[in-house]
Amino acid sequence: MSRPFRGLAVWLPLQAHGVGAFRAALDEKLDLAASLARGLKSIPGIEAACPVDLSVVTFRPSLTGGLTAEQADDLGRRLLERVNASGRVYLSQR
Repeated sequence: MSRPFRGLAVWLPLQAHGVGAFRAALDEKLDLAASLARGLKSIPGIEAACPVDLSVVTFRPSLTGGLTAEQADDLGRRLLERVNASGRVYLSQR
């Protein structure tokens, strides 16, 4: 019994709640990610960095509005800080 039983962390919730609960939770997160991606498309000056296939949504300030790469990076950092300061959601950078 010197090794940790890592599988217990997966097995026990599956036994307690069933596979359906995990499927429903994953579907909800995928739907939320798709909804966020659609909402971001409607914001001028923001573009998706890649397609949304999982529950991760990547986006950045668009360079098409005349911003330099440096200005876009600075804008992205300020946006990240402002959103994270709210405490409601957490965005990560690269």
